[in-house]
Amino acid sequence: MSFKKLKNNIHSNIDVYISMLAGFVAVLYGLLGGSEIKDSIILATIAAILGIIAFGILKDRHTREQLLSEVKNLNIKSSSHFQLYRRNSYKPLSETLKNAKEIIFIGVSLNNILNNVGESLKKKVQEQNLNVTLIYLDQNVKSFGASAFWLNETTSSLKDHIKFTDKKLKDLGNHGFNVKKIEALPGYSMLLIDPNKENAKIFVEFHTFQALLDERPHVVLNKPENPLWFEYFKHQYEKISDKAKQV
Repeated sequence: MSFKKLKNNIHSNIDVYISMLAGFVAVLYGLLGGSEIKDSIILATIAAILGIIAFGILKDRHTREQLLSEVKNLNIKSSSHFQLYRRNSYKPLSETLKNAKEIIFIGVSLNNILNNVGESLKKKVQEQNLNVTLIYLDQNVKSFGASAFWLNETTSSLKDHIKFTDKKLKDLGNHGFNVKKIEALPGYSMLLIDPNKENAKIFVEFHTFQALLDERPHVVLNKPENPLWFEYFKHQYEKISDKAKQV
C-alpha cells in the first residue's frame, strides 16, 4: 500500500486506528507495568475504546440515514415525472395544442379529435403553417374485427367511427393534413407535439382490454425529463408512420 493510500485509509478510519492504538497501549501496560499498573488505567482505556466504537457506529448510522433519505428523494423526484393519468385530468385539447407547430395524432379512429378541433386545426394549417399528421385504423383489413373486440366495440360501430373521420376530412376540404391509415395499431394511441423540439411532449393513451374510453391510463413524456422513453415512443411513431399507407 502506498503512503498516499495509507494516509487516506487512516483518515477515513481514524476511529478504528485510535481504538487499535489505545488497545495496544493498554496491552503494553498490562504486560510491562506489573503490579504497579492501576486498574483505573485499564478501565479508562477500555472505556475510551468503547466510546470510539460507539462513535463509529453512530457515524455509520448517520451516513446510512442520509443515504436512505437521498434515495427516497430521488425516487419521489423520478416518479413525479412519470405518472399515469386519466383523460379528464388534462387541459382541453385546444389549449394543449395552442402553441404547437407540429402535431401528430395516432389513434383508432380520431373521430373525437376531428369533431372537437378539426376546424381550428385546418385554420392553423392555412394561416400559421401548422403541420398536422393523422394516422388511424384501416377498416378494410382482415384483422379489423380483432381490434374491435379488444376495444369492446362491435365491428360495425367501429367502422362507423372511422367512416365519420373519413367524411369529416372530406367536409373540411383542402385541410392540408397528412393522412395515413394503418392495418393494425399497437396497444396505445399517441399525440406528439413538436417532437423535434427540445420542449417536445408525447401523450400516450394505453388501450387496456375492453376498458371504457375515460378509464384508459395516460402518461405524458416530456423530452427534457424523460429522454429515454420519449425517444422510444417517438421511434415507435416513426415505425408506425413508415408502415402506414398514405390516403
